[in-house]
Amino acid sequence: MSTELADSSRHSPRRLRRLAGLAAAVLAVALGWFVSQSLSSTAVGVGPLTVDDSGHWFEYADSGEAYFMAGSGGPEGFLYYSDARKQSIVDQLITHDVRAVYVQAVRTFGGDGGTSEHPFLDRSNPSAGVDPAVLDDWDRYLSQLDDAGIVVWFHLYDDGARPFGACNPDLPGAERAFVQTMVERFREYQHLVWLPTEEHHVKVCADAATDTAKAAALAAEIRRHDGVHPVGVHQNVALRGKDAKSQATAARKTVKKSSRRR
Repeated sequence: MSTELADSSRHSPRRLRRLAGLAAAVLAVALGWFVSQSLSSTAVGVGPLTVDDSGHWFEYADSGEAYFMAGSGGPEGFLYYSDARKQSIVDQLITHDVRAVYVQAVRTFGGDGGTSEHPFLDRSNPSAGVDPAVLDDWDRYLSQLDDAGIVVWFHLYDDGARPFGACNPDLPGAERAFVQTMVERFREYQHLVWLPTEEHHVKVCADAATDTAKAAALAAEIRRHDGVHPVGVHQNVALRGKDAKSQATAARKTVKKSSRRR
């Protein structure tokens, strides 16, 4: 082949263009394979996911290896789908090398979910505690994602969900116990980001200051029980981000890229 290519006089311009196009295609395929192998080989790093010292990116705590991701902003009700549907979604995420997925623990009590989309033993009395069987069910699917190097973006509450009543930044004992139960159950995952609520400042408290204080209190409670994984505050891009600055000591800001406007 090298002899043929060297003697360009043997080929018409059309033939040379075809050969050049073939060479470019082979190079593109090889490059794509190399990139995909590189990504898959680093998908599961060493140590739990955390935030680097500058606060600009995620990295593995033990190795310092940076973690770059592109993930799915839903389905928000994933945890409450049938077992077959959850497994189908998990399989697809793994097959297509997705790097993150977005879930919510409590979607009722003012959130966007149905009346059964909560983990409590008694819907009429969330203070009675969380049903361990529900968390075991979640773990069957979330652990598969974690093992595959897929980050679980774990919101405690959907937007507007308030299972423990009003927006009191002084968290009641039952709410603190709820946060502790959730964090202690899943903090062993390597690939995990905690978020107190979805869509900060949406359908939540009567005023922005109280909403900010409530989210900060939840973030601080999460941090009490997990000193490693990132803790974020999630908000829609249609909302102003300056109020999140007051939470910076307890949480990192994450922004949902959405065209929706409230």
